[in-house]
Amino acid sequence: MTTDPVAGATALWRTLTSDVDFFGAEGKPMPGDAALDQAMREGALLLPHVYQDAYIGPVQRATPRLLALARAGRIRMGSVEIVTGGIAQHAPGWPMTDELRRFVAVISNLFRSFLDSARRKAADMPALAEILPPLAAFQHDGNDGPITIAADLIQAYLGGSVGVVALPATFAAHPILWTALAHETGGHDVTHADPGLLDQLIDALPATLAPLEADCCLPPGTLVRLWSHWMDEAAADIYALMNAGPAFVENTAVLLAAMGGGSTPGLRAESRVAAASLLDPHPTDILRLHLGLGAIDTLQGYSGRATARGRITALLDSFCRADHITLAGALPDGPQRLLPLSAEVPREAMGRAAEAVGRLIATARLPALAGKSIQDIETWEDDDERQVDAIRDALAAGRSIAGLGDDAQLLAAASSAVVDDAASYARVTAALNLALDHSFHTDPVWGYEEPDRMYVRYTS
Repeated sequence: MTTDPVAGATALWRTLTSDVDFFGAEGKPMPGDAALDQAMREGALLLPHVYQDAYIGPVQRATPRLLALARAGRIRMGSVEIVTGGIAQHAPGWPMTDELRRFVAVISNLFRSFLDSARRKAADMPALAEILPPLAAFQHDGNDGPITIAADLIQAYLGGSVGVVALPATFAAHPILWTALAHETGGHDVTHADPGLLDQLIDALPATLAPLEADCCLPPGTLVRLWSHWMDEAAADIYALMNAGPAFVENTAVLLAAMGGGSTPGLRAESRVAAASLLDPHPTDILRLHLGLGAIDTLQGYSGRATARGRITALLDSFCRADHITLAGALPDGPQRLLPLSAEVPREAMGRAAEAVGRLIATARLPALAGKSIQDIETWEDDDERQVDAIRDALAAGRSIAGLGDDAQLLAAASSAVVDDAASYARVTAALNLALDHSFHTDPVWGYEEPDRMYVRYTS
């Protein structure tokens, strides 16, 4: 890897900001009622049969009601596009079908790494009831950025049992950006699959943060309320790191800087209102990197911890020079009450708090996990890093990387390769696309088995 992560990340930032309209429109908008119904019927035929009762049927039955609610302003039309797009965008003739197949393959691989029954049995954890990987959609209007509608919401509102992950259509041709999917799929969809997990992490916050509260210069109890509000997103980041390694944190830093705009790469040192007066549910951009640092410190099977910490710290120092973090919004305080928050807090102390939360999420032994930590199921180790190095060697030599690692390792290798050499972006993307095509065809959910032949003919 490059000895100058800042120079590499900056070069990649330039490539992304010139090539990707992160919040722009692309692809095909959601069609009108009759055409949407037809596309869903056609798309349903190409989805694995196991999704029929878990997603296809509930969504098809609910679509008229969803459209009526959206037209009445009760729900967002963008949410209807995502939910129906999980089926309709598989229809023949829909644009970006190759990209969609790669997309669902990555989602399936990342999701199963945490919830696979065999892995849980090996970790002496009870297996969950069979849970299918989320479906996927590309948003014509990318204003929302990457987004997940998790299975628990689908269950509550539609009666299905499968979530759906969406990316702006402008991301479709840039699978290196899909490293962020480790947050959406290996994060949100997984943490929501283990009942009680997030609540148990929140319950552990007071003891974790008590020694840091005074240094953060917030009123008593506010630091815990703040990280309780951020826990869903924070846990998704840490689970993503366990899946894709420190490359996830570096990729996230570049992606956040690129999505933030500006003439130079920068990470925000402020969190403001996101919706309905509530503070942004994501930890402040720079704190997301500190979260990662805390979790990396716990990776006992990974000997590159110090190197990874140095690289991420260098990005923090270069991409944000603020001494304070601005917080302006409201925090939930009980089921109905909101606590107004307007403060400037010291960055250094808040960074230490974020690292403490990162260590907590990575190591907490939770009843939801049968007294184990998440690293008993999935973690990043030297074997993963060696696999990434082998994939990077193949990329450098121009060889195929199909089948050289799981999708998380492929994404980590591609991401680190383009940070090392932004000029290789197009070549690495092409190789990654072919590898993800292979992943789709061999995926246990999406792939189709070849019939057994008595005799195989060889051709010259």
